Amino acid sequence: GKSQIESDILEFGQELVDRFELGVEIQTVNLVEAQPPDAVQNAFKDVISAKEEKQEEINKAKGYENGEIPRAEGQAASLINEASGYYQERVLTAQGEIQKYSALLKEYRLSEEVTRYRLYLETMDEIFERADYTLIDKNLANILPMLHLSEEQVKPTKRVAPTVEETRNQTQ
Repeated sequence: GKSQIESDILEFGQELVDRFELGVEIQTVNLVEAQPPDAVQNAFKDVISAKEEKQEEINKAKGYENGEIPRAEGQAASLINEASGYYQERVLTAQGEIQKYSALLKEYRLSEEVTRYRLYLETMDEIFERADYTLIDKNLANILPMLHLSEEQVKPTKRVAPTVEETRNQTQ
């Protein structure tokens, strides 16, 4: 510590004195605590405080960096995996469509008319599967169709006229 520094300074100083042949012997070296003048002491404190704040901000930035970089890398890896999965899905779907079309083309070449009619029926089936419809044969006369309506299909109607019972009650 302090005594080691005093010893080193004494030794170094005596070597210099001997080299220049001054004929002097250094007996002791005493280090005393240095106190800056009051006028300068506040400036020293400000400098020390600024250095501490600088280091604190550097540490905050490094902490943020250490958190954000792995998070961003993880997010990037996730997006890459998601894109790769989507790519694979699209490729497999396209390959399936190609196989379906190739099989259809083979059938079509064997029997064009039957295949064309089958495709028509399949298309109509897909259309009517999503549509809300009721088919009634126009050639059937005097037949009252019986519709199976769900509650969602039956819309409440607004009553404009009084019911039969309400009319009877009013006339009595």
